[in-house]
Amino acid sequence: MNLRQLEIFSTVIHEGSFTQAARKLNMAQPAVSIAVRKLEERLELKLIHRADDITPTAEGYILLEHAHQLLNDMRLTQQAMSDLHELKAGQVRLSTSPILGNYFFPEKIQAFRKHYPNIEFQIHYQKTISERHLLDLQQCDLCVVNMQEIPKDFDAVFISQQEVVACVAPTNPLAKKKNLAIAEAIKHPTALYCEGHTLRNIMDREYKKRQITPNIIMESDLTGMILQTVANTQSIGLCLRTISQHEPAINVIPFKKPLYLNVGIGWKNNTYLSAANRAFVDFMETSSNKSE
Repeated sequence: MNLRQLEIFSTVIHEGSFTQAARKLNMAQPAVSIAVRKLEERLELKLIHRADDITPTAEGYILLEHAHQLLNDMRLTQQAMSDLHELKAGQVRLSTSPILGNYFFPEKIQAFRKHYPNIEFQIHYQKTISERHLLDLQQCDLCVVNMQEIPKDFDAVFISQQEVVACVAPTNPLAKKKNLAIAEAIKHPTALYCEGHTLRNIMDREYKKRQITPNIIMESDLTGMILQTVANTQSIGLCLRTISQHEPAINVIPFKKPLYLNVGIGWKNNTYLSAANRAFVDFMETSSNKSE
């Protein structure tokens, strides 16, 4: 058993098929199948259920957990070695919400790469800015967090205060309002993010507080779909003011009692944070201090 076999096995499970794993690994499909079969023969265990959807057996789940740890240790070793080259190489692996990934981070990443042009970025989109699933799987190193809800096993730095606003089509009668009470907003047909998203949680708390059954005409994890729904109907949505600079098809209305989201970058404490990731964290923290 070697690390390459474990990488192939892990990729087959994550991709759900030998064919997709072969494409991702740039290997021939038969070679992938042979590698997994030899691993099973070496261990004298059945590791996967071979069906339309590839899933691990009970033994396979146990091996997968150890494989993740070993492969991550190897990745961190390789990363540590590249760190010795004064950030001439490296990778930042960040998990963020679609809103910030589309409207906030591109400009920041572009500015960062002017200083470190050889640093690569791997961006994962998650449905909520408190999402930590990919960190637990060791598939990313940093994630965007709500600074009011930092997990106990996280370290984090503040990077931005984002105003939460209502968004409507320019033809919506509400568009003429200078501000809006959230109690009024929740009475209207609404397009929202799916359950679990931070902006959805805000509205859900208001519905529950007032014992209102919401009129949700669209819920999605896709920012574009929500904005299109708002732009083409008389519904109302919830978004960050940052979006208004990029989406002329919608109007934003601040709330009478301003509502803010304090955004940070977090990582699991007591874990190694590569020089590339640390440089990006420091850059974002410094940028936030300059903008205050």
